[in-house]
Amino acid sequence: MIKQLYQSLLEAGFSEKEIFDKINKKNDEYQGFMSKQAILVLIAKECGLNVQFSDADIEIYATNDEEVDYDEFKIDISNVTEDMSNIVILGRIGEIFNVVSFHRADGTLGNVGSFTIYDNSGSIKIVLWGDLVKIMNEKYFQTNELIRIIGGYSKKCLENKLEVHLGKRSKILLSTEDIDLKKVPVIKRFKSSDISRAEKIMIDDLNNENKRDKFIAQIKGIVDKIEFKEQDSKEGGIRFLLKFVLYDNTSSISVVVWGMKAIEMLKLINKGDSIILSNFLIKYNNYTNVNEIHLLKNSKLISM
Repeated sequence: MIKQLYQSLLEAGFSEKEIFDKINKKNDEYQGFMSKQAILVLIAKECGLNVQFSDADIEIYATNDEEVDYDEFKIDISNVTEDMSNIVILGRIGEIFNVVSFHRADGTLGNVGSFTIYDNSGSIKIVLWGDLVKIMNEKYFQTNELIRIIGGYSKKCLENKLEVHLGKRSKILLSTEDIDLKKVPVIKRFKSSDISRAEKIMIDDLNNENKRDKFIAQIKGIVDKIEFKEQDSKEGGIRFLLKFVLYDNTSSISVVVWGMKAIEMLKLINKGDSIILSNFLIKYNNYTNVNEIHLLKNSKLISM
């Protein structure tokens, strides 16, 4: 089929270089999601050639002259494995890391940026190279904003962790209007008005035995020692664990968050932040012999 299409273009008067240039242009346009056969069919049709192919070919190429719907290629983050290419992910921006500059082998200066993206199945680090780093300065490049990654490739890097890297042929679309919000996780942004009034208590009060297995209305403190982990669940999936220390001028206590709530809270806190927690449970840790704060489905957090 490829030889037939190629020969038809040559017979139509196109040089080998012209055909080669057209193929590269289409490949760039569709970010590698179209096969060489599909590209040649599209070029032939655009050039007015009457290309004959079987019913099976018609089914394969019927939509090649339409704009690619990248959602058809979208995969859940949990399905990303090593050495994949042309990855399409739809999710929300998580943690944003600083851009790092480096010198290339030829002496020129390059930049690399990175951030995490998450959906309802999990999260993964995205690494940007070249001009793509500029998008991190855009207005809508913020935590919890919707983002679509197109044409990434996966690889394992430091600590054998899986990452998705984007090169010169990759694309990033920020806060696109054509996204079905049902397909991505929704983050509730807490406001101070959501916090119910309660008697003022200090963290040292939470360490008392009489607070174990009790629901607490509200506590204030400063964030310290943030730790985020992914663990294998008994059901075969992945569950998320966020732990951080909260302290005030009386004492400190560990805060434990499980599941998607852990990802939600991770995006809202940084070390040194003053925060308010409300509607949580105090539980006793039999291994460390201390009380801990456990955030629940209806627990809330705001930064002060």
